[in-house]
Amino acid sequence: MLGLLVFLTGLPVVAAHADTDDDLLVELTSVTPTVLDASSELVITGRVTNRSGQQVSDLAAHLWRDATPITTIDALNAAQTGPQDSGEAMQSSQAVQVLGDDGSLQPGASADFTVRADLSPDAAEQLWLSQPGACYQIGVQIFSAQQAVGGASTLAPFPGDDQSEVGTVALLSATPTLLPLDSQTAEVPVFADDSLSDELSGRLDRLLTLAEQDDVWVVIDPLLYDEVTALAEPHSIREEDGTVSEPDSAGSATAQAWLDRVDALISSGRLTRTLYGSLDAGSVVTAGRSDLIGRAAGLPAGHALAGLPLAVVPYGGRLDEATAASLGQVSADYVFAADLGAGRVRYQTSGLDVLSIDAASAPGMQSDPVASLGASLARQLIGSHQGMPAIEIVSTDEQVNLALSDQSWLSRRPITELAAASGTPGDPSWPTDEQPVDAALVDAIDQSAPGLDSWTELTTDPNETPTASPQPDSVDAATAVLAGTWSQSWGRDTDAQVAWLNAAGQAAIELVGPDAVEVRASDWVTTSSEDNLLPVTVVNKTDAKLTVRVHFDSDNPLRIRVDDSELVTVDPGESATVRVSPIAQGNGTVAMRAQVVTSGGHPVGMPVSFSATSTEAGRVAWIIIVASGVVLLGATAYRVRSMMRRKGREDEG
Repeated sequence: MLGLLVFLTGLPVVAAHADTDDDLLVELTSVTPTVLDASSELVITGRVTNRSGQQVSDLAAHLWRDATPITTIDALNAAQTGPQDSGEAMQSSQAVQVLGDDGSLQPGASADFTVRADLSPDAAEQLWLSQPGACYQIGVQIFSAQQAVGGASTLAPFPGDDQSEVGTVALLSATPTLLPLDSQTAEVPVFADDSLSDELSGRLDRLLTLAEQDDVWVVIDPLLYDEVTALAEPHSIREEDGTVSEPDSAGSATAQAWLDRVDALISSGRLTRTLYGSLDAGSVVTAGRSDLIGRAAGLPAGHALAGLPLAVVPYGGRLDEATAASLGQVSADYVFAADLGAGRVRYQTSGLDVLSIDAASAPGMQSDPVASLGASLARQLIGSHQGMPAIEIVSTDEQVNLALSDQSWLSRRPITELAAASGTPGDPSWPTDEQPVDAALVDAIDQSAPGLDSWTELTTDPNETPTASPQPDSVDAATAVLAGTWSQSWGRDTDAQVAWLNAAGQAAIELVGPDAVEVRASDWVTTSSEDNLLPVTVVNKTDAKLTVRVHFDSDNPLRIRVDDSELVTVDPGESATVRVSPIAQGNGTVAMRAQVVTSGGHPVGMPVSFSATSTEAGRVAWIIIVASGVVLLGATAYRVRSMMRRKGREDEG
């Protein structure tokens, strides 16, 4: 288990007035310094929460350490899967803090702690964490009435004078905030909130500062690039009550400056793009929606990032064989994954180059920042010593702050050099556990996807635009919503993802609703298949310009049928009339239905029923007239001929 190592089951535990061993939640909030040395003080802060239904008494937090040096990858892996039993709790006064009110915590209550110890060789109570090139487990242990009842630990490196090599990948991504559907139909881009402005002044600014260092590889989400591009223009915010604010340029200058810095990196050879929206490739493949990888992998030719290599960092660094095959189908240039087997920096599979990364640094592994950073630093130290330099992914506040700090024991090298020096690529060992997928998210996306695709067809005139995109440099809005919803930047928080889907897809829900479009058709009388052009009216009740056609169903198409109308564009709040030509094959009345559909055939609005009557009276009458004429002419000719014969006999007589 990467991240927080909780002792609740690993150490001898006696529950103090508690029902279960996990009634106490112990969290580390900071460890200073993150890299041990022999001349500083170790300070650990954290919090203990009583999750039981009863008071817990006589509680104290003790600084804890395991002085066993960790010097190999195997030992490091063992430490990350569970705490060792050989550690000891410190007893000096500064290393112990009584918790809560005189050591008691009520149900649901929390208490913060700070414990410390001297790392110097002449300290009164020795930590014995001093072997250069080794890592150690450090943390706290919680006691109640002299019994250990919980604890938490992390890893800390002690490099000494040793030097280690590391490869760094700066991942520029953020949770989506631009509402693609609203923005396409509004005069200015519309955002769900203004959080992107804060990110550009904080985390994303520092990440870009790291990315501008020569030895750092950079992966950017094209969706983030598009959102910052939109923010650089006058834009609006959709308020909580659904209203849209007046356009303004708040944050636009910061956004443009950030974009200019990214654009300057395009020619560096270090900038790559990831799947649109940082799509969670593993989840979509497990859910049977690998088609979304194809949609998220491509960019329109006019997009600023279209010419960049495609790089993918799976959620949690986890890559399975099926996901690798899907990424191979879109020709990903780089894939960064963890735990594919020991002893290799580089692997090859499905035509992919896969580079091994530190799993603790991967997206989605930062639920406990203290433990994640400790694990990453430990991996960098031990891996480099064993000929496996670590490649770290940097995306969070804590990661970028550490990466920008002075780490004299680390030497950063480009990942291309690390890969080239790693020797023959290995064959990956695939994980055997199944990728988790929340059925609620899959159901929500499956229900929304047809409406989103219908929205794209409704708002796009194929006669004017050669692609599915409203602009030659932008991804179609439906793909933006779906990829943004299944983005790994949400940390697989299904509630947050479904909430975003509902917010971002609201315009599509309204546009394809039963009252969005109305079709009007009255009963028809048609006399032939050639002499009628009958009217049908389409009324657009939305605020968007729509491109539609009218489709007809007949209860008896052998008697009367009507082909679909041509596409017609209807302005917001306006109506348009199309004329169609019924094809009648016989007399009679036939029940019919008219339905407005998109260019792709998706129905919109409610169908309307009417009847069509076919009569060939005109044609029958004409046949009768012609037939009567033929009879008359025949009778007249017979009379003329009879009279001529009679006259001939009289002349002979």
